Amino acid sequence: MPLSRQVVDITLLVRDALEMVNEEVRDRKMHIAFNWPRQALLVDVDPARMQQVFWNILKNALKFTQDGGSISIEVSSIGATSVSISFVDSGIGMSSQTLRRIFQPFEQGAEELMRSYGGLGLGLAISKSLIEAHGGTISAAGAGHGTGSTFLITLPKAFRPAPVEPATASTEISPSKLRALKVLVIEDHEDTAIVMARMLEDMGHNIVPASSVASAVDILTREKVDLIISDIGLPDGNGVSLIHAVRTFCDAPAIALTGYGMREDVERCLNAGFNKHVTKPVTFEVLQQIIAEVCDNKNDGKNKL
Repeated sequence: MPLSRQVVDITLLVRDALEMVNEEVRDRKMHIAFNWPRQALLVDVDPARMQQVFWNILKNALKFTQDGGSISIEVSSIGATSVSISFVDSGIGMSSQTLRRIFQPFEQGAEELMRSYGGLGLGLAISKSLIEAHGGTISAAGAGHGTGSTFLITLPKAFRPAPVEPATASTEISPSKLRALKVLVIEDHEDTAIVMARMLEDMGHNIVPASSVASAVDILTREKVDLIISDIGLPDGNGVSLIHAVRTFCDAPAIALTGYGMREDVERCLNAGFNKHVTKPVTFEVLQQIIAEVCDNKNDGKNKL
């Protein structure tokens, strides 16, 4: 299986996978606890494949956990060489027999569970293959029926090489030279909003949070901001209609940060008034460069990524 690797903060990939199941979590009144360290934990992975692994584990936890149950996720460092990502649910649990074969293709556990919950049992087998292809490990644990399940992933840490000074003058925008901005971040997913705020604050910017179309419009009618970063799916509307509406009185550059990356999604965002369309996940460096671009060239056209 070919892997398109890049160095990313593993927390961002977990967060984006969690956002993909956020609607089901809300509908079923599930309780999610997500803990991660202040510092970035870098790994050299294929972001799309790794996000697939996290999504598989989350969907598995949701499938076998009752409505109103809980899932706890923790990202942490293991010494100087590894990171760990644990998923602990309050679901039906696994017997010792199930644990021995949980990562084998077409295995889900007891036959009555397959009849009750469906599926071919391929997700965890694929996840194991992907984790091992990245040089990591995945394991499952449980104390029996009704005690919940734990999945633990470890991956090797990665380190960014020191930047090399170009031999000639560069025409690229230097994010470090960008002034501190007042950024309106429109995001209804709490964990995503926290991570975004941390990234932007680490860049030196000032954050104004909003969690809905209504709250964003209220802020924009009362305050002047330098930049807007908005999710597309919001509880009372969407970012496309929001930007289209506020463009009548607000010319601040705007970035659409979303998991929807089809051609029609990009065109819809740019036509509505966004200056840039960015498909998740996005790294610290990429976001920093995009902010520099749109704020330096806000009248020079629109782009996609």
